[in-house]
Amino acid sequence: MRIAVDIDGVLFPWDDVARGALQFTFGTHTRASGHWHALKEAVDTREWRWLWTRAGQDMVFGADHAYGNAVAAVRELLAMGNEVHFVTHRDPRLTLHHTAAFLSRHFGDGPAWAGVHSIKSRTPKRALGPWDLMIEDKPDTVFDVVAQENTMVFAPLRPWNRAELEGADGPYLRTYTDPADIVEWVEHAKWRA
Repeated sequence: MRIAVDIDGVLFPWDDVARGALQFTFGTHTRASGHWHALKEAVDTREWRWLWTRAGQDMVFGADHAYGNAVAAVRELLAMGNEVHFVTHRDPRLTLHHTAAFLSRHFGDGPAWAGVHSIKSRTPKRALGPWDLMIEDKPDTVFDVVAQENTMVFAPLRPWNRAELEGADGPYLRTYTDPADIVEWVEHAKWRA
């Protein structure tokens, strides 16, 4: 099975780490994002722009944090022999080395993955397909891929996407709180294939 796995929000807790970086750098206190643009709306323009500078991206993407249960699920998908690609909307010029270090730390001692795609946000992730399965947290990307009706999408329910994704499950979309649900689905799909 050809699988695309998003990093930020799926494997890496970007919202938590970005809020921590803003607090450390500017003393800014914000609560967990309750919708996709909440953090941007909660800080001033100077702080938001700083997040996307080399210094901001080094602090955020250089952090050693992960959703452990999601990492474990992707490790299982790799061990099952799936073709796993990590697909992220990160600026490759500033973050590729951080992305490689993160993936090496969490997946370097297991089966090889098929690819790493670090692309600018204007490039749709579906354009890198076709995918059999995508694991993605951003509602716009989730709905864009689901509309193609040829890729199964699993979306973690997080505070920033819950309002848009909760209850949106359908033939090509499943939301989850436990990433083990993805592994179970893949095992069943392979059995039926």
